[in-house]
Amino acid sequence: MTASGRVGLAPLLTVGMVLCTISRSVKIAGHPATVPACVSESDQAALKDSLVGRQVSRLLPDAPRNTGAAGTAGDQPPPQQGEEQDQGPPGTMSFYNGTITGVAAGVPGSWKAEFQTPAGPRTMVLSQIDTECCMQSFNSLARLLKKERRRCAENAFKCAQRAEEQAAREIEKVRARAARVEERVRAEVREVRLGEMMDTGSNRQMSWANTLDEEWWTTWGNKVSPTLHSSMFGFATPSGMRDFFEVFFDEEAKLPNKNGISPYEGYALALWRMRRGDTVQHLAAFTGYHRGRLGPHISEWIYRLGAVGRMFVGVPETQYLLDSMPASFTACGMGRVGAIGDATDFMTETIRSPFLKKAKLMQWSDKVHRSAARGTSFCSANGMNIIALALTFGRCSELNCVKACSHWLAQLPSHMHVAYDKGIRGMRSILPNMNFVFMPCFLAPAKGKTQFTVDEAAENRGIARNRYVVEITYKRVKEWHLLKEVVPSEHFHLMNATWFWALGFSNLCHKFLQPPPAAETSEQKTRRLNRARTEAAATADLDDLRDAGAAATTAMEI
Repeated sequence: MTASGRVGLAPLLTVGMVLCTISRSVKIAGHPATVPACVSESDQAALKDSLVGRQVSRLLPDAPRNTGAAGTAGDQPPPQQGEEQDQGPPGTMSFYNGTITGVAAGVPGSWKAEFQTPAGPRTMVLSQIDTECCMQSFNSLARLLKKERRRCAENAFKCAQRAEEQAAREIEKVRARAARVEERVRAEVREVRLGEMMDTGSNRQMSWANTLDEEWWTTWGNKVSPTLHSSMFGFATPSGMRDFFEVFFDEEAKLPNKNGISPYEGYALALWRMRRGDTVQHLAAFTGYHRGRLGPHISEWIYRLGAVGRMFVGVPETQYLLDSMPASFTACGMGRVGAIGDATDFMTETIRSPFLKKAKLMQWSDKVHRSAARGTSFCSANGMNIIALALTFGRCSELNCVKACSHWLAQLPSHMHVAYDKGIRGMRSILPNMNFVFMPCFLAPAKGKTQFTVDEAAENRGIARNRYVVEITYKRVKEWHLLKEVVPSEHFHLMNATWFWALGFSNLCHKFLQPPPAAETSEQKTRRLNRARTEAAATADLDDLRDAGAAATTAMEI
């Protein structure tokens, strides 16, 4: 214990020892009173030996700083130079611990105790009462020291706990500060990226200016969908669309802008409206042009495109028709078919105006059982459109439509054949050159024909399959959505131009059926062998049916 601690405990323990001493040495009328001693008489002999080595504590005056401490046993040597002095100022009292070394000679019941002081060992003679008081003082000091150590340990633990909590709070503050810094950095990164996106947004987004830019389609548009340009304008690539404009509209390209719309923009908007069937309001909202001025401008360009498409439809030379004959026609005995015709109906809105009552009646089509516009056309065996009639009301018969095509049908020589649907009975009689007509067989339940004959089943397959080529051309026409589904009345004035443009575009951009190559490929050979086996099996079934029919007839005659 330090000197300051000992000085603080000195008054308290002094009072305790004085009270203990008074209780054991009270004198009454000059004679000592009999007071129960701290150690009984029966234990005196045992105490004589047992007290040796016991620890005691006594309040002693501090020795001067540079002089030896004088005890009852004589002067002690002064402290060595440099030795730590743990004592108070001169004249102060401090508790010092000591050890009982033995019984004091000459004084009954006394003990010698050696105390360790900063000035050196100090030996003192203690009476029995002093010895008991010193032992009790040592025990009290030990308990106080233990309590003090426990209090110091608790204080140290609490300090450590507070330090730990403070460190945890500091760590949380550091983490929160780091999180704020990280969030700020992320916000700055987002702002930088957003700025970059805003810088490149005008080049990436699908705006009207970008839809006409070939570089934008290469960079962004084709990444969205490789067929996006085709679905919007019909042409597979923007370069192909611009090349077509420069070739067929070189004079129109020199015209000045009309209502702020350049010739190429008007051409592109016309293609867009025909291909997608969008309204003028939608196109005006996308491009930013005034819709009242945009509508007439687009209609003008649709008429121009219809005129160009009509130029692509025409009857080629007879030799070309024969040279381009597909193998499927030659295998079925249709190697001289020069034209395959049919009629298709485009459903339209019904006219409700009272003064157009006759037009409303003329719109009705028995083919689709509603108001429609009818288109009649002929294509070659390889799928090229060669004859096209302007659209008519749906009530017009196919016979009259074919008669209206007589000018172009007259260009087919008489040795060329024609294939047509069942819509016209006795069609050969109305053809200018009386060409032979291939017509597939159809059932007529209303007239009692509910089953094909054996010859019809064998011959009808090739004719019906080859005649379907004209349906492919109609499918390509209806890819232009201005003619798809139900055409609204606001598009009536554009239907005819779109019809001719779609037929001409089919000839321009779609592949034709190719004639058989000089060397047959393995796939073609496999298909030919399978077809031969199928036809041989059908012929065998036909012979069996004929034999069975002949046998049945003979049995009936007998």
